[in-house]
Amino acid sequence: MPRGAARNADTGRAALTERQQEVLGLMARGLTNGEIAQRLGITLDGAKWHVAEVMRKLDASSREEAVVVWRSGRSRWHGAALLVPAAVGAIVVVAIFAVVGFVLREGTGTEDGVPSLTPTAPSTPTPQPPHDVFEAVGPPSVTRIIHGAALLPDGRVLLAGGNNITGQPVVHDSIEIFDPLTDQFTDGGRMLTARQTFTPVVLDDGRVLLAGGATETGATAAAEIYDPVSRSSEPTGSMAVPRVFYGVATLDDGRVLIIGGGAGADRVTAEAYDPGTGTFAPSGSVPGMTEAEPKAVTVGGHIFVFAGQRGWEFDPAAGEFRQIDAPDGLTVLAPLPELPTVLPDGLILLTGGVLPQPGADPRAPHIAQRSAALFDPQSGDVVWRGSMSVPRTKHQAVLLDDGRVLITGGTSDTQLGVVYESAEIFDPVARAFSPAASMLEPRVWHSMTLLPDGRVLVVGTGRQPHVSVADLYYP
Repeated sequence: MPRGAARNADTGRAALTERQQEVLGLMARGLTNGEIAQRLGITLDGAKWHVAEVMRKLDASSREEAVVVWRSGRSRWHGAALLVPAAVGAIVVVAIFAVVGFVLREGTGTEDGVPSLTPTAPSTPTPQPPHDVFEAVGPPSVTRIIHGAALLPDGRVLLAGGNNITGQPVVHDSIEIFDPLTDQFTDGGRMLTARQTFTPVVLDDGRVLLAGGATETGATAAAEIYDPVSRSSEPTGSMAVPRVFYGVATLDDGRVLIIGGGAGADRVTAEAYDPGTGTFAPSGSVPGMTEAEPKAVTVGGHIFVFAGQRGWEFDPAAGEFRQIDAPDGLTVLAPLPELPTVLPDGLILLTGGVLPQPGADPRAPHIAQRSAALFDPQSGDVVWRGSMSVPRTKHQAVLLDDGRVLITGGTSDTQLGVVYESAEIFDPVARAFSPAASMLEPRVWHSMTLLPDGRVLVVGTGRQPHVSVADLYYP
């Protein structure tokens, strides 16, 4: 069957994904769920779920009907091609009921001697979606690492830029769009500037700000606005200084705050983009920040920034950053892990980070940490500390629909000594980490995006030689 979505022409039912097309082809060959799972390298629960989705999307009540629908191009049992089988089926049913009636009349029937003609449908458990599984999807058109990813308002995912990490790295200007309804990657056009180490930000009108990052020749201040509808970009005002690995947050008035990522003194400065005027304006500086990769999150309209084992709160009215103080007297709450994830109760989970090796040359790689903490924005205190299963930096974390946090990949030090394929889950109720299924690839500087259906799209690789890969995680 050709690659791409298979859509029923008569009813316009939901498209089958490429994986579901593969499953349907194996169903047509008579393979069982277990055989489909073995053939595709997925779990038995995964195979059952895909079979159920195929039947649902084709409006079929059985595997056999789904195959007939697929082959006939119709979504229901109708048409001349099905008249004969239907007639034969009717004859068989009548004959069965006649035999049943005869037996009942001979003394094994109901009280009034009249058999019930209501057949009892067999009880079939509803297949459940795969659980705690990473499955390959795609692949994307190019290998991407330190790229940009953003969830669009219509539920699709934008992937832009990054590089292929080879002996001669190429920085991409390409954009592609992942559609969770079809599980397909499609061409999304090109950026005006090839860039990596940047963060796309979706604006209130659905367009996307693509600013800064690094080209093949160095950091850039250039910015552009991408329109997912027309799949095209147009230039907008540039930042005051080039920035890479910066932090971002959207203010209540729709402006976009870009924090740090500059060189020298500009490492600590911030500026805000105004979509109404298409310009950037200075927006304070972060006192004491030395880390080049700040991360920002928003909780109840308040913006918190974490970098280099420290934390700050941004005051939009004053345009100022305030270093966070804690009741225990540790003015920087040291050490504060680096990657923030906002939990449903408003607490911020912080994970991983790096510290220098004691007594080592300052140029030696900094070592990743297993540390984790829960920070309470209201009290300004760390209310819990714990540890992940492995030390991680340059990893990713995403809040799942059930309130847990999925944490994946990363590396053991700043020179990418060991790149992990492992994943783990943080349970905010138990305040504990537990192992999750491993990704299909070791990954660092990758992207993770929670999809509207609860799955997680993971894009990027940390493997040598590098290939274009993507996974879907089923919680």
